[in-house]
This record gives sequence, C-alpha cells and structure tokens, in this order.
Amino acid sequence: MYNKTSVIMPTYNRSIYLNLTLAGFTIQTSKDFNIIIVDDGSVDNTKEVVDAYKDKLNIVYVYQENMGRSKARNTGLKYTNANHIIFCDDDRIPNKNFIEIHQAYKSQMLVVVGMKEMIMARYHSQLTWKEKSLMILIQQLKKSNRDVFKEDFFDERDIIIDFENIINTFSIGISTDNYRDVVEEYGNNLVGFHFPWVTGTTANMSYVRENIEDFLFDENYASWGMEDTDYSYMLYRRGYQFKMIDDAVNYHQIHPSNFSLEKDSLNKNIKYFCHKYDDISCYLFANIFGVKRISMVDLNKLCQVVTEKTGGRSPIEETLKKLLTNTLY
Repeated sequence: MYNKTSVIMPTYNRSIYLNLTLAGFTIQTSKDFNIIIVDDGSVDNTKEVVDAYKDKLNIVYVYQENMGRSKARNTGLKYTNANHIIFCDDDRIPNKNFIEIHQAYKSQMLVVVGMKEMIMARYHSQLTWKEKSLMILIQQLKKSNRDVFKEDFFDERDIIIDFENIINTFSIGISTDNYRDVVEEYGNNLVGFHFPWVTGTTANMSYVRENIEDFLFDENYASWGMEDTDYSYMLYRRGYQFKMIDDAVNYHQIHPSNFSLEKDSLNKNIKYFCHKYDDISCYLFANIFGVKRISMVDLNKLCQVVTEKTGGRSPIEETLKKLLTNTLY
C-alpha cells in the first residue's frame, strides 16, 4: 500500500558526511517518513554510523557490492512501497522543515526541486584558497569560538542542539545548479522554459510515482554524472511538470573531488544521453558544459528559435545535432 514518504539515499565511503546528514533528519518537523540507505559497497564505518541512528530514525539499510549510483538508487526504489519519493544525497544536511515542505507540495505529475546551498563542515587540504579565506572570514564575522583549522568545524550534536547557529555560521551560499537566472526569467513554475528537466537533481528532488518498475534509473550510467538528469528527462517526457521550491533547502558539505576523473566520466555520459534520446534539446543542453559556456536562459531562447524554424525533425535540425556533438568537450 502506497502510504508514506521515502527518502532514497545511496552512499559510498562517506560516513563522516552521512553522519551529519542523518543528524539533520532527526530534527525534522515532519516525522512521517523513512530513509532507504543503500550502501554501495562502502569499506569505511558506514554501517556503524547508520546503526547509531536506528533508534532515532526509521531507516532501512541495504548493503550491496559496489555497482554505481544508478544501481544503488534503483535498489532504494525497490526497497520501498512509498509512492512519494524524495531524493537526497548522503552529504547534504536537510533544513528542519525539509520533509514537511516536500510533502506539502506532494502532487501527481509534479516534480518538486528544492534549493541546494553549500556549507563548510570540515577543513581539508584540497579546499581552494578562496574557500579557506571565506571560511576564515566567516569565523571572524561571526566571532565563532571554533578553531578554523580544526578538522571538524561542528559535529552531529551541534546540528541537533544548535542547528540555526551552525547554518548561519558555516553556510556559504547557494550552488550554481539552482539555475536562479532561469527562475528570475520564467518563475518558479518555469513557464516558457524548454528545459525544465535540467533543474531536477537527486541532490534535492521529490515526486509521486505510479509504480516501481517503470520508474527506475538507466543503469548504463555506472560512473559519475548525468544519471539524475536522464531520470528527470524521463519524468519530463512522461508529462511531469517541474516546480522550484526555494524553502525546501539542504546544505551540501564541501568535500574533495577528482575533477579530472569526473570530467571524463561526465563527457562520456553526456554523449550517451544525447545519443539515447536523439533530441535537439539534449544536444543543446550538452553545450552548457563546453568551453564556451552559454546560460540556460540564452539556451532556451536558442531552442525557441530552432524549434520555430525547423518545426521538428528536419535536415537543418539533424545538421545542428551533428555540429553540437562535435562541440562537446
């Protein structure tokens, strides 16, 4: 029986970040939800972290050998009979009303996309100098008594006991993937925007599904990037509308990454995405990742011109797709 909300959360060797994220879920204003944690082959102390929250949260823990993000999310989707699904990553601390707001907008054929902000939870050597300087500045401005070079700026107890102060002290602004220029141009309902599906990411997104088997991720995306965009595009093609909700906030814990590997993986997955759907909008979207970046607002205007001129599939459109394919990085 479909009667509850499930948060789908894959994780892989991020127990330090997962700990803070789960702490954020213990203080939710809504208690009517469970969390499906899919451990995708972690070799750290992920299981111990999850076990520490078993008495505080309704958690379903599933372990599988490392098979990638798409497979992990599909495992999570299969382990719940809930029809209201919220996606949240293991490194994103939710605001206190995160669940409540997503539930308030629960509606058939609607994808709700929340606001993604950033937070400095730990010091590490791979932080950029800009981030280090900003962290020091924040410490000074807030007159925090915490050591800026202490590895952990706060812990799970701070989140539970002093959440607002922690957020006010250590949050460092919104992420670029909130597409604020798009929202300013087309509003939160994205009326007139040809690419509403680009706003949907598994970092902070919810929807109501009709069944289980027909709402799974493409497992060809075994490496990093595009699997959530593909999923959003699938929902879009099925007739889902997209709505940006500024109040449904979670905070991405800044952590080290391997940009070189991620770039190679993203490039491969973008090409797969374009060839899979073979639609001009996919090829146009892919070029926001190119060397000469274009904003989504300008891209939307270009898409309008292209569709008006071609009226659908045409030799001009096919030529454009070939040209756009050659410009992918």
